[in-house]
Amino acid sequence: MYLSIPIIICVLFAGVQQSMGTEISVPCSGAEKSGFEKQSTWDASCTQVCQYTCGSTKETLTNCTTPVTPATCTGTNTCSNTTGCTCPAQITVTTTFEQAVVRTLDCFNTSIKIVLDKCVLNYFGIKLGDLFLGTPSDLTKTQLAAVTPNDTCRGITSYENGPSYVLDYTFAEKDSCNAIIEQTTTELIFKTA
Repeated sequence: MYLSIPIIICVLFAGVQQSMGTEISVPCSGAEKSGFEKQSTWDASCTQVCQYTCGSTKETLTNCTTPVTPATCTGTNTCSNTTGCTCPAQITVTTTFEQAVVRTLDCFNTSIKIVLDKCVLNYFGIKLGDLFLGTPSDLTKTQLAAVTPNDTCRGITSYENGPSYVLDYTFAEKDSCNAIIEQTTTELIFKTA
């Protein structure tokens, strides 16, 4: 199953500190689809995270090869001393599915950024490898599986605003998402048919 985001209309508008103390090292668990999962190291209060490739040497917050990012682990999420920031076991959706999933949609002149609630998606069985910004109907399952996690049509896992999947698409890049981008004087319309 792939979740495709069909049409998005955007209205155009004219240093992390290192933590001291205990760190939480979380190995790959197989929870995400192959190629999309990361190992992570958290500070003890789940306010900073270092994410790195599965199977590589353990990294700490002070020797992280990727930027250490801020993290928010509040609300129904839990900071665990074994798994870092984790989602609740039960999710109750009191709005539409779309309202529960889409945290933010930011539109800029040359890009779009969609932040999706990882916990809600995971509860319903949707993982990062299932998300695709574009028109997957034009692609075979083999082609979709071959798309790398670094492809702009795919997302990344982020904890800056709670456990999230972030799809950040720059319009100037080669369009591998099979999307049509139309621009009026006030709107950018991102269509996937």
